[in-house]
Amino acid sequence: MEQHALGILQNEDLLGWDETRRIQASVKQGGTFRAITPKLLYYLTKELQKFGGDVLDQFWEQFGACDDKLKENTESLKQEDFVSAQTSFDMLFRGLDPKNINFKPVLEMAVEFFTHLGVVFMNPEESKLGTSTEFSVSEVVNEETDKLLQQVNEEGDFGK
Repeated sequence: MEQHALGILQNEDLLGWDETRRIQASVKQGGTFRAITPKLLYYLTKELQKFGGDVLDQFWEQFGACDDKLKENTESLKQEDFVSAQTSFDMLFRGLDPKNINFKPVLEMAVEFFTHLGVVFMNPEESKLGTSTEFSVSEVVNEETDKLLQQVNEEGDFGK
């Protein structure tokens, strides 16, 4: 299903997902900004699959939540081998017009990812956002480089 998802996300001009909102630290939605949502999800899916991530499963779950027929088509697509991006797109939207589908569940997932990826650059001093996703970065990132190197040297044969 990874190739199907990546193929569908490559048809970004047909999806019309270019306006997204960021979530502020107060958990209220901030102003709109232009984000290339399909590309964000494309690269998240592609890269995180290498690490055994579950973004792909989340993507299909949220996609199916958008429309009952879309969920049915998603289940059918699971049975098919990947042929091309256009074929995957056509199969997924068989009997549907993408412009008439409310992609809110997928877009909210993208907003959450975008917010968590961007928060490091927007607000490096705050460690908690108050959103539904737990803080997932180890405290080791706050350690000074010299202190980390000292710990490695003290442990000896690091990595063996």
